[in-house]
Amino acid sequence: MTSVDFRRLPASHRPDGYLYLVTDPVIETTLRETGLPLDKRHPLAFVEPGALLSLIESRAEQSHTPDETLPVVLRIRKTLIETWLEVEPDESARLGGFCYLLTGNQEPS
Repeated sequence: MTSVDFRRLPASHRPDGYLYLVTDPVIETTLRETGLPLDKRHPLAFVEPGALLSLIESRAEQSHTPDETLPVVLRIRKTLIETWLEVEPDESARLGGFCYLLTGNQEPS
């Protein structure tokens, strides 16, 4: 999992083999220290590139933090976690690209 500067990502909506997680610096630190949690009640949401900018804009509109606080975008290869992902159809439709929840519902093969 790596941090990426979302302002430097290409505007392409094509899948690039990665999934993106938009979070804040505190949660980023926790994830780096403890790893990705598999939690069915509070799953992490990952998006493909086509939904990333929409998600960032949506979070900015809902945010109650100062404008200078930029979100942290983490990137991970989809193949590393796809076994534990479920498609989230409502968010996928709203954001205009695939959104996945890291639930851990499926057993790795």
